[in-house]
Amino acid sequence: MQDTDAIIKNLQEDLKGKRYLLVLDDVWNEDSEKWNDLMSCLLSVKDTQGSNILVTTRSARVASISQTLSRYDLQKLSDDQCWLILKDRAFPNESDPTLNEDEERIGRDIAKKCGGIPLVAKVLGSMMQFKEIDGWRVIQESTIWDLPEEEKRISSVLKLSFDELTSPTLKQCFVYCSMFTKDFEIEKDDLIQLWMAQGLLHPSPNNSDLEMEDVGNQYFNILLENSFFQDVRMDYYYGTIIATCKIHDLVHDLAEDVSKSKTKGSNEIRHVPQNSTIDLQEIPKGIVHKRSLIFDELPNSIGKLKHLRYPVGMGRLKNLRSLSFFIVGKEGGRGIKELGGLKHLKGELSISDLKHVRDGEEAKEAKLAEKTNIRRLELEWSQTKTGQGSSIMTGILTVENAKNLTEWTEEAAKLEIDSMNSGMPIANIISTQLTTLTRLTIKKIRGLVSLPEGMLKNNKNLAYLEIRDCPEFICIAADVYGCCASLESLRIYSCPNLRSLPHGLEHCTFLKELTIAHCESLECIPVTNGLPSLCELYISNCDELSSLPSGLQHCTSLEHLSIYSCRNLEAIPITHGLPSLRN
Repeated sequence: MQDTDAIIKNLQEDLKGKRYLLVLDDVWNEDSEKWNDLMSCLLSVKDTQGSNILVTTRSARVASISQTLSRYDLQKLSDDQCWLILKDRAFPNESDPTLNEDEERIGRDIAKKCGGIPLVAKVLGSMMQFKEIDGWRVIQESTIWDLPEEEKRISSVLKLSFDELTSPTLKQCFVYCSMFTKDFEIEKDDLIQLWMAQGLLHPSPNNSDLEMEDVGNQYFNILLENSFFQDVRMDYYYGTIIATCKIHDLVHDLAEDVSKSKTKGSNEIRHVPQNSTIDLQEIPKGIVHKRSLIFDELPNSIGKLKHLRYPVGMGRLKNLRSLSFFIVGKEGGRGIKELGGLKHLKGELSISDLKHVRDGEEAKEAKLAEKTNIRRLELEWSQTKTGQGSSIMTGILTVENAKNLTEWTEEAAKLEIDSMNSGMPIANIISTQLTTLTRLTIKKIRGLVSLPEGMLKNNKNLAYLEIRDCPEFICIAADVYGCCASLESLRIYSCPNLRSLPHGLEHCTFLKELTIAHCESLECIPVTNGLPSLCELYISNCDELSSLPSGLQHCTSLEHLSIYSCRNLEAIPITHGLPSLRN
């Protein structure tokens, strides 16, 4: 929206009669006229009392222009605090490292030179981790401390850390990150794929077992250890695997500066940042020669490409490593057997439209057991003939000569089974052949009556279990909880014939979330002694439920309790307060 008046009108309508908190983070605009316009706009909003605007900035001038009340100046860290950060980074595996007199003296002097800036302390501490005492002295006596301006000293410290990277390819991988906008949340796996696409990663010549993705992971971890990445977010379902990260603004500036120095004098377009909301109507012809094009959003009309298909004969791409989705087709060159020759697939694979697979014999041609680096598998049938899903499921997840999936399951962590007409083969396959699941989703399985005894006995690390849209589902075997001692999240949706959960839920001492929705026949949730780790309990549209679990008052970690549309609920057995309850 480009019309200022229209923006103001929309803002006034959205905020009218509301109490709001507006946070303007990391502001640099020093134009006083624009600030006055913004203030006038917000003052014209007829809001309720108590609305606030919070501005954060590193610019004293911005703070002076925008402040209407006494501002809060965030103080720098003390020398002792910087020293604690340095030690934490220099000795990450030691809570209280023993240092000799020289190490203590030099380290504290470097901490003093950090000037109270935590980023500087983190970067220098990471550099000190891999150096002897002489290396510490080099940092201590560096000429960067002679620079007069603080910003220049910080930039020089970052540049010094960059120069310490021993591999030219690793430096290129870091500089490549300048293509992302500031504060962008970078997907780790996507970043490694982009490095590969740029030709920056190669199999290790010293270790034949290391693939390009493994080298990319090593590079990512080195950059993280050296504080070039921050704000990492872990993948909840894969344990300690990092999902995303960000780059500090000043680190991003360094990547841009180095990138500019590398391309100085070049007439070619290397990077087109998206700095405005103006629609790009036409892409210059020369841009088709670029090695990376990243679009955050595609037009709605993309949905009109109803006949868009993968190219025929995907199976001939023998070295293909990444294939997130495969849609099984009926035509020649698009069948399930195209997956058979793709032995190097890694990461995640979703196979849909399995209704086009004739039988189990044809399904075996996918040869999934040979794809030992797949860690997440999704199977979707949509619609199948009665009984057909059973043989296809068995064919996909078994191999001739009675060979099981031991190799494949070394990395398999997630399995999602969607839209089958028979639930019979699920228990057999999961109980005997899958051993490393951390996440299991079962949905739209007609004929699935129960999760029988022993079904999950070999999946001790299962953390997430979801059962959804299974109309005949009536029970869960009592031993499931004992088998799933590591379960952290249990979700059951739209199972209208489920009458009760089995006793023994207390065995799930790590359970953090329990969600039960649209289970209209559910009569009780047998929890008597409480769940010590439960943080979230969500129950909705359970018409026959008359009472919440009697042990609810013993769930001392419960923070979020939500109950919706349980029309026969008569009792909430809480005789005293829940100490952690917030919502």
